[in-house]
Amino acid sequence: MPSSLDSSVGSFVFVRHAEPVVERGSPPEEWELSHEGIGAIAHAAKNLRRLDLSGLVTSDEVKAQQTARLLGRLLAIEVRVDSRLHEVRRPWIEEDFHQEVVNYLNGQVTRDWESLDSVGARMETAIAEATAGAQVGIVAHGTAMAVVLGARGLVGSVSFWEQLTMPDAWLVETATLRRL
Repeated sequence: MPSSLDSSVGSFVFVRHAEPVVERGSPPEEWELSHEGIGAIAHAAKNLRRLDLSGLVTSDEVKAQQTARLLGRLLAIEVRVDSRLHEVRRPWIEEDFHQEVVNYLNGQVTRDWESLDSVGARMETAIAEATAGAQVGIVAHGTAMAVVLGARGLVGSVSFWEQLTMPDAWLVETATLRRL
């Protein structure tokens, strides 16, 4: 996959949503935050407060919107929704989920998964629009974040994905990445 780094994009903060309640009977994009996830957002807000973000742009998935709205309230900043920031589209996987994601991030063709190029293109377009003239937080999902940062050459996609927590926040600059 070619690098999708756009040097005109300023710095931004990538925020992975807080921990959801996994409901096997409903699609992941409908999962709501767990009690623990909600509780962890205050700590994330404390780490983000010093960055003076001008706003948050979030995925349209429920867990991401809930994360962004709670952060927005705590930071007193505006929250906007951008449906292009959703997680990688994939089938439900109960067994060997970890290995399936590793295979996917390593570029192995994975049936019924959204292509790496598609994920990178939609995410980078949304990020470029959101960061035009402002430093914002982008509230998104782990696998999609790993695709973008791997394509930018800032991380090994698999190792980045494996170390993510919920929530998690990373300052992304043109050539550097730093966990907050």
